[in-house]
Amino acid sequence: MEEFLDTENLKFLHTENLKLYRKVLDETTDEVKRQIRCRIDPQRTRKRAETDKSQR
Repeated sequence: MEEFLDTENLKFLHTENLKLYRKVLDETTDEVKRQIRCRIDPQRTRKRAETDKSQR
């Protein structure tokens, strides 16, 4: 019975770790995409920054 509980606990922890890994990977991917867009079109980035400032 103890082995079963340990196995279930390990499965749960593994699943939780995978969820966290995917979340970090998604956030990192989004940030990289944003940085790539900024490098590809710096004018667009500048315009967006000016728009953000004017909306404040």
